[in-house]
Amino acid sequence: MKDPYFLDVATTGASTLMANQIKTEYFGELAKITNTTTWSKTASLKYDDIVDALALIDQEVEEGMFVIMNNTQRKEIRKDADFKAAKQGEILYTGQFGTIAGIPVLFSKLVPADTVYITSKDAVKFFVKKDASIEQDRDVEAKKNTVVYARYGVIALVDETKSIKMTKATA
Repeated sequence: MKDPYFLDVATTGASTLMANQIKTEYFGELAKITNTTTWSKTASLKYDDIVDALALIDQEVEEGMFVIMNNTQRKEIRKDADFKAAKQGEILYTGQFGTIAGIPVLFSKLVPADTVYITSKDAVKFFVKKDASIEQDRDVEAKKNTVVYARYGVIALVDETKSIKMTKATA
């Protein structure tokens, strides 16, 4: 007898797997940003470091841009007096924990240690060739169910003019 819930359970797992794969590929594309700057190896990330990096990008309009960092840099920036003063310590609980110089700040564990990305939502795109598909097959004799998920698309860094990768100085 065919399990009526098997496909539901398998596709839920497939959607989680697909979302994680897309996130990993997205951060892999961010790592390709060639416009770079550093902050002091002896100091924590500061509000001023972000402001200086924004100045290097030199965009007249910063709409659609955001900062994304890992948990270590989030901790460092939260302790910075300028960050605290900018919003009186206001923290938003939507994945965004505030703004720096008017730019939304996000965090993710997928950002490498001692790395901060400032980028635009248009910098990385997901090109879809055709819709994803899920197929199910069942071998009754072997009591084996197979679910195959296929995605036809590519994630690519397409415009890094509004992007900069910040890293902690090593020397």
